[in-house]
Parts: sequence; structure tokens; C-alpha cells
Amino acid sequence: MKNIRVFLSLTCLLSWLVNAADPFELEHGEQPNHLVPVGQNTDKYYNIVQKKLLPTSGDYGRMIYFPSFRGEFAVSVYEYESTDSANKVSQQFRITLTKATRSIWYSTPENNDEKQQKPVEIKRSDTIIDKAFSVAIQRAWAAMLLQTRYPSKSYVGCDGSTAEFSVWVRGAGVLRGEIWSPKLDVNLRHGRQRTAARPRQPAAKKTGPPQRWPGSPFCRLLCGRGLPMLPPR
Repeated sequence: MKNIRVFLSLTCLLSWLVNAADPFELEHGEQPNHLVPVGQNTDKYYNIVQKKLLPTSGDYGRMIYFPSFRGEFAVSVYEYESTDSANKVSQQFRITLTKATRSIWYSTPENNDEKQQKPVEIKRSDTIIDKAFSVAIQRAWAAMLLQTRYPSKSYVGCDGSTAEFSVWVRGAGVLRGEIWSPKLDVNLRHGRQRTAARPRQPAAKKTGPPQRWPGSPFCRLLCGRGLPMLPPR
């Protein structure tokens, strides 16, 4: 009897699938609260972005930002070996910001009216951070990327911006995910995030000297603010 029920259930399911009028498609809905898988980006534009904006590794965390009309930029966190004047080798950690002064997309002949390859200047800024901060970024990126999954609704529109995240995790390799035009009001200066729908709270009165948030160098990189330039790796 049990086998008959299973057989009838499968028969009904197959009949429903065969008689479906249209292929399955996602309905348009709200943006997901998680990252989605990154597609196979093998086109010319993505290869140019990688070549220009990723001169370092990003094992401890990386974000590549693709705006529609402005210059792309990338933030990479990584470990590297440094040799001093006495040839002593030590491990150090850096955050590197690379930013295009104009859109790489519109610099290619296929995407501009002049049908010409236009030069794009890349500005780079590096800062040294400690291991604890590097590990904190790596663990935060890993926790976020482990939640990556396909969306249940279609939410991508025209223009907007795409942020791609990646990190290396032992036992899993490189984790990657992305989000299109995240709806966040991000206070980078103080390391807080608020959803756009949440009303802003009035600023509290200062009762003492300002506290230095440990992630302030990372935030200044994201904001494009000046940092002491270090020699390239």
C-alpha cells in the first residue's frame, strides 16, 4: 500500500510538471537580507576590473564595488611578509584601497560613444593594521558569506550598484557573494549600520574625549579619505 501511494504521488507530480503552461520564474519582490551567489564573470569588463583594481591578495576579506556611472573601487585585507634593513622577515597585515578615477565600464570601446579605449587612472592607498583587526574582518566576512543563497524573489533593476564580497576560509576555499544596491544607511565614520526605514536618533551630547573605533582605518578607506601612503608590496 505504501509503495502504491508513493507511485501515485510521483505520477501526480510528474503530470503537473509536464502540463505546466510556462517555465518557472521568480516573482519581483523585496531585496533579500543576505548575499546571493556570484555568477561566472568571465567577460572582458570583469577581467579589466580585476587586473586594474586587485594588485594584492584579499584572503582576509575583499569587496569590489561596481557603481553604474562612477569609478569602481576595491578594498582588500591581506597578510604579507615584510623585510627590514637587517633582512629580518615579519608578518604584517594591510588594507589596500584601489579606486578608478572614472568608470572602467565606460572606458571600453564597446560602452562609449567614441568607440575608443580611454585611459583610466587608478589611485591606491595602503595602511597597516594589526592581526586582531584582520582576523575580525575575516570572521565577519566569513559569517556573512556562509549565509549566501539564491533569492526567492527577483529584485535586481536597472543601473544601481553591485557590491561583491569574498574571503578565504580554511576547509572551504574562497567564498563569494554579492548584493545589488543594498538598502542600508551606513555610518562608516562610526562603524554603525541603520536600515533606511529606521528613523535617526538625535545625537547624544559628548561627555568626554571621542572614542577611536578600532575599524576607523577601514572606514576611512571606504570613505576615500586620505591615509599615509606605504610602498607597494
